[in-house]
Amino acid sequence: DVCNHVLGAVGESVVNKHYVKAKSELEHGAGAEAIEEAINQIARATSILKGPSTTDALLEQLKTVR
Repeated sequence: DVCNHVLGAVGESVVNKHYVKAKSELEHGAGAEAIEEAINQIARATSILKGPSTTDALLEQLKTVR
């Protein structure tokens, strides 16, 4: 929800894609690295779509996930 709020409709498909992938990996025994990879991919997309300051703000909000 945090990611979708920050990226809006433009980034929703990116967020959903990486969320679904991480969830599936977790369900199949993956560990925290699945979540880290999703966060990294979403951060990369955020940087491209919204710029580095928005990426920094998003990563700050996601620290609770880590």
